[in-house]
Amino acid sequence: MAPSVLAQQVIANPAKSSRDLVDDLSTRYGRTPTEQRDRFNVVRGMRAMAAAFSGRIRRRLPLNWTDEDIHRFLTVVEEECQLMEGHVSDEFAG
Repeated sequence: MAPSVLAQQVIANPAKSSRDLVDDLSTRYGRTPTEQRDRFNVVRGMRAMAAAFSGRIRRRLPLNWTDEDIHRFLTVVEEECQLMEGHVSDEFAG
């Protein structure tokens, strides 16, 4: 399974635990116990990164909104997303 496909499965199943998600995928794709453990660690890493990314965005969220605050916040969100999307293309290329 390509990393991008695994990432899509992680995003599509936020209510499933990492273990349950990996168990389901391992059953579907016939993974060995070693591959399951590796995928479990990858899924945990993906979820940790998503939580860190969300935290970075939320820390920039102003409590008392002005038009300038909204513009600045949306600019930060766009910059953060572009940064993450740049890393995605590096990881999934070729």
